[in-house]
Amino acid sequence: MHPIFTKIKFVLLALIVFFIPCYLFQNHNLAPLCIILFSVAWVLEGKLIEKFNSWRRNKYALLFTGFYLLYALGLLYTSDLKSGEFTLQVKLSMGIFPLLLVSDGELAENKKRILMWAFISGCVIKGLYCLGYASWNYYATGVAEFSYSKFSEPLHPSYYTMYINLALLFIFYMVTSAKQIIGRKEKIGLLFIALFLLFLIIRLESKAGWITTGLLFIALLIKLFSIKTYRKVAIAISCAGLAVIVLLNHGVSRFTMVKTLMASGKMDSTSGESTQSRYYAWKAAKQLIAEKPLIGYGTGRSWEKLQDQYLKMGYIGPQIKKINAHNQYLETALDIGLVGLLYMILCFILPLIYAIRKKQFIYGAFLCILLLNIVVESMFEQQAGTLFYGVFNSLLMFNFAI
Repeated sequence: MHPIFTKIKFVLLALIVFFIPCYLFQNHNLAPLCIILFSVAWVLEGKLIEKFNSWRRNKYALLFTGFYLLYALGLLYTSDLKSGEFTLQVKLSMGIFPLLLVSDGELAENKKRILMWAFISGCVIKGLYCLGYASWNYYATGVAEFSYSKFSEPLHPSYYTMYINLALLFIFYMVTSAKQIIGRKEKIGLLFIALFLLFLIIRLESKAGWITTGLLFIALLIKLFSIKTYRKVAIAISCAGLAVIVLLNHGVSRFTMVKTLMASGKMDSTSGESTQSRYYAWKAAKQLIAEKPLIGYGTGRSWEKLQDQYLKMGYIGPQIKKINAHNQYLETALDIGLVGLLYMILCFILPLIYAIRKKQFIYGAFLCILLLNIVVESMFEQQAGTLFYGVFNSLLMFNFAI
C-alpha cells in the first residue's frame, strides 16, 4: 500500500466525520465531496484484491452491504425509476463504507482519539453556529428562534440530537477509558463540552431525542457507578440530572402538547401537529403494507404511495404536510417489503449481539440510539441519517473496538 495515500485517506475520513454534524447551510455539506476523495484515495492506495477479499470474508461487511443491495433489487419492480435511483444515491454510504473500511482493521488509540475529537468538534461548531445565528436573527428581527427546527436548520433536531448522543458517548469513553491517556485540562475541557452539548439537546426539543438521551443518561450512570473512582461523579451527575428533569417538567415544552393530547384522548386527522401526523401516517403505512407485504412497492415508491393513501383515507394533516412514514421500519417495508424489514432488523440485532458479547459498550449504545430514533423518523430516507449510520456503523464494527 502506498503510505501517502493511506495518510490522505485518514485525513479525509476525519473530515467526513467532522462534516457529518457540522451541517451549516442547506445543500452545502462537504461530507459527500470528502467521501468521493476518500474513495479515490482508497483506490490509489492499492492492494484492491486484498481489500475485496477482506470484505468478502467478513460476514458483517456482507450483511451491511446486502441491505443496500436489496434496495438495488427493488429497482427491478419499482414504477418510478427516477425516485428509485435517487433513493439509492441517498443510501450509498450504507453500501460502500463496509467495503471501504473493513480492510483497515483496528485503528490505533491515537487515531481513534483524532476521529472522536473530529466528530465532537463538528457537533460543537454546529451548536455555536446555531446559537450565533439565532442571536443575530433576534437582534435583527426581534424573532426568538432558540429552539426546535428553526434553531437547528438546515439539520432536523432529531438528527442533531442523535449526533450529540454519540458525541457524549465518545466523551464518556475518552474520560473513563484506561486506553485513552488524556491530561487533566483535556478531561475538564471535555466535561465542559458535555455540558454545552446537553444544553443544546434541551434547546433542540426533540421528543424522541429527549427520551433517547434520558435512557443514555441512565446507561452511562450505571457504567460510572461500576467504576469505583467515578462514583462521586456519578452521584453529582444524578443530582444535576434530577434538577434538569424537574425544571423541564414544570416548563413549557413540546411534551406539553403530548400531555394535552393524551389527556383529551382525541386525535385529529386534520392536525399538522407532529405527534398526530405521525399517528395517521403510521395507520396509512400499515394499510399499504397489508396490501403488498412481501416485497413492497419498489425502491423509491413509499412517499408517493403514502400521499395517495392520505388522500384516499381523508388524512388532511399528513397530506398537507406531505410527510413520509416517519418510521424507518414502516418505510423500509413499503419500499422492499417485510423481507427488507426483516433484513434491516438483522443488520441491527446481529451486531448488537456481537457488541454485547465483545463488551463493546459504545457500539452497542450507538445501535440502540438508532433503533429508538428510527421508530419516529425515517432516518434512512435522508442523507443526514444514511451518512451517519453508514460511516459510524462500519467504523465501530471494523475499526473501533469500544
